[in-house]
Amino acid sequence: MINRPKKKRIVFLMIVAVIVAGLLSIGGYQVYLVLQDFGFVGGWHEPLGEANVKSAIECTLIWGRLAPIPEEARDFVIETAGSAFTRSFRATFVADPDVIERWLTESPGTSEVEPERPKQRVRHFQIRPGNGAALAEVTVDDETHRVRIEVWWS
Repeated sequence: MINRPKKKRIVFLMIVAVIVAGLLSIGGYQVYLVLQDFGFVGGWHEPLGEANVKSAIECTLIWGRLAPIPEEARDFVIETAGSAFTRSFRATFVADPDVIERWLTESPGTSEVEPERPKQRVRHFQIRPGNGAALAEVTVDDETHRVRIEVWWS
């Protein structure tokens, strides 16, 4: 014999579970949107507000153990990526060769390592990160005089 009240409870619980899952997914999306607004999620090229640019630069320099970005630097761009559990910064700038060399020498992270040469005109510095970061690297293109910095923490 079939116990109908038990079957009704199971159906009721399944309906409730579907409703709760739907609400959580909508709520989860709302949480994602809030995190995105505060810059905690998203891909590269995520725009930074002016207030966050200074903080992103400071963090990049600390994690990379780098000297301040040279005043003579041109076309400076900084981007961020990550989630609530990770944070990455990628910065680029262009400068004259002597300015880049001075900056590399003044930066503790780059001055203590020998660069790799993935291409003849490219130098890649794998840096010991600072302040608990997981990765720090600087790539210099000696032909275009473009410096690329990438740091991340997880």
